[in-house]
Amino acid sequence: MKKLRTQILLAAIFLIVFAVPVSAKVGSSHTTGASIPKYKNVVVKNVDAADFDRTLYRALLEAQQMANSSTQYKIVIPPGTYQTGRLYMIPSNTYLYAVGATINAYGTRVGMFCTNPAQKSENIIVEGGTWSTLNQNSSVDGTVIRLLGVKNMVLKNMTITTKRKSHIVEVADMNGFTMTGCTLSGNNRDSSVPYKNVQPKEALQLDVATKAAMPGFGTTDNMYNGKGCHKVLIKNNTFINCARGLGSHSGTGGGAERRPYTDITVTGNTIKNLLGEGIYAQDWRNCTITGNTISNCRQAGMFLLDAYNVRINKNKVSNVKRYSGPRKTTYDPRGVYGTGFIVRHSSKIYMDNNQFNKIYKTAITQEGNCKGNTSKGNKAKNIIKK
Repeated sequence: MKKLRTQILLAAIFLIVFAVPVSAKVGSSHTTGASIPKYKNVVVKNVDAADFDRTLYRALLEAQQMANSSTQYKIVIPPGTYQTGRLYMIPSNTYLYAVGATINAYGTRVGMFCTNPAQKSENIIVEGGTWSTLNQNSSVDGTVIRLLGVKNMVLKNMTITTKRKSHIVEVADMNGFTMTGCTLSGNNRDSSVPYKNVQPKEALQLDVATKAAMPGFGTTDNMYNGKGCHKVLIKNNTFINCARGLGSHSGTGGGAERRPYTDITVTGNTIKNLLGEGIYAQDWRNCTITGNTISNCRQAGMFLLDAYNVRINKNKVSNVKRYSGPRKTTYDPRGVYGTGFIVRHSSKIYMDNNQFNKIYKTAITQEGNCKGNTSKGNKAKNIIKK
């Protein structure tokens, strides 16, 4: 009897130690994104609404000189509508609070704000505000917000709207990045001639810190270390009237690190009315894409390329159309796409309990050297056969 009790106890210990849930095995990202420290001191600087441009610039300059790991600068833009022709640099340990404010770009300035292009930054929050380039001439193009070389960066409850064909927000060399509650729109300027033979750009681009991927904004050579984005949380955002929703189309070549995108969670986002795909995940590793709604896009709701160990579950994908016009010769020469997911040269992709509606031919297309992928509990209706 004593021997039997010992065997039962050992068996129980074995189950406790070695039983691992599916979510921990596949798609292992449970990241909380950025981790902003607690500060001993918080210095509040209020921007003067009557002298917006100058006082915001001076507050940011003071923060650059005075903020540190124990002192945070909270810069408050009061509710109102403002005009700016300046590119603002947000320094480390700064909290830019713009709830209720509308900031309109004018002139020929491409970017609205960036991080330090010459050295690493850390612990930055930007919350609230409508950041718009709609008043600029349509000839002005390029990334609206560029963030490079940051440890712990938060974008929260912002609205960023434009009429361009480039990325809206582009980030690289990120270690701890959170975007939550934001709305991005308008980088679909080609919608008037919607299917040109150009690559649709992600509204939110997770990128690599190379000259080819992140040119401009005065970035110094020492910032081009090839690093990508790690510990990323993209949650409860809206991407509407965009080229692509979010993702990465830069891979491991050209000086980029071998695994540039790891530990990414994309959850609860609404992605709709796109010229291209909803999510384009190239070279993603150990990631989770769950509970997103993607509608009215082209080629695929999601495109995974050279990805590894990604769980895709409980997403809803609908109204996926095929490319047409000149771009079709590049993206779909055989006319076979318009599908829910395209999984190409990717391994250990676990796709479960996703829903597909009004797609072309098939819910999931797998191509190339795919190994160890699993599809379970997915449901599709209104499949278009021709």
